[in-house]
Amino acid sequence: MQENKQEEQEWRILHGKLTNDGGHNIFQADPPRRYAKRKRRAYIDKIVEADVLLFEKAKQAAENPAAEKKNSVKPPTENIAVTPCEKGQKEKMPLRTVFDKFYEIWQNEPKKRRRELLIEAMLPFHAGRKYAAAFVDQNLERKRQNEKSRIRRAMRKCNLNGFNYFVTFTYSDEKLTVERFYNKLRAYLKNKVRRNGWKYYGVWEGINGEKRLHFHALMYIPQGTMPGELVQEKSYNTSRKRMIETTGNTEFNEKFGRSDVEEICMPFKHLAYNYVLKYLNKGGKAMSSRNCPENIRGWINEDDILCEMDGFENRYLTFPECEMVEETTGITVRVNETRPQEALAEIQGNVKPPE
Repeated sequence: MQENKQEEQEWRILHGKLTNDGGHNIFQADPPRRYAKRKRRAYIDKIVEADVLLFEKAKQAAENPAAEKKNSVKPPTENIAVTPCEKGQKEKMPLRTVFDKFYEIWQNEPKKRRRELLIEAMLPFHAGRKYAAAFVDQNLERKRQNEKSRIRRAMRKCNLNGFNYFVTFTYSDEKLTVERFYNKLRAYLKNKVRRNGWKYYGVWEGINGEKRLHFHALMYIPQGTMPGELVQEKSYNTSRKRMIETTGNTEFNEKFGRSDVEEICMPFKHLAYNYVLKYLNKGGKAMSSRNCPENIRGWINEDDILCEMDGFENRYLTFPECEMVEETTGITVRVNETRPQEALAEIQGNVKPPE
């Protein structure tokens, strides 16, 4: 009896997911389910008839701020001259979808002005300004929480996978069109992931046509799999208004047009991470490979847990190096808080990334 009790004490395990915040391993244990899983109540949204011309007019006004200031006194819905033949161009959609479309158009406006524009746009769908303002404030908070969660998930991916290169892909008009560049780059990276074990997480800038489309990517390229050659190039930087010297890849340049390749130094990795992630708040579209998880799921021994984190339920801070059993492969790995990518590489069967 005493031996069985000792074994139970030695093997007290918890199931959950392990993430890394850049300096510490954090284990989120699964909550105990004493009852059946409750179904989440579906959100019932109001269906309205929205004029499609409103979105086009608002987009044109956002692209021409000088013309918009002349009509800034009037609400956006009054700036549209609707002719009899244009009255039938209406579409039924949820009210939240209408808000999301206007928010995407005015995303880069100052906060106060953006709120006023959204209230004026939502006013025709509510009984008064008070209700329209309450609806706008509620959905603005939803957008803020979604952006925070998006950044948090992206940072977990970056800290766990250990990217070693920062690459920017830009297309050339002489070689590709916008659509051709988008599809060709996705196919190229997909082949590299499958054949050479690459990993990438990046954000598309200019996806809505506001500037030339290019892709900022954090990449893990195993040693010996870098295609082409790295060469020094001089080019004119439009934002800095001067000539700068960059490092490009010959194969990337040949296939797409232009590339900037920089090796990430691990002590300064967060500078590269933050540079890419700032485009998520600017409406950029994120894209990542499938072998780029944000956590490791499995079992951990309670002896590897240092303490419980204040303000969170079932969330624990582990020791600098903890042992974990991955749930899909059953592999036991030791996860170091400064090099979690080594444990992930062992689980995925890849070569260990460089330190």
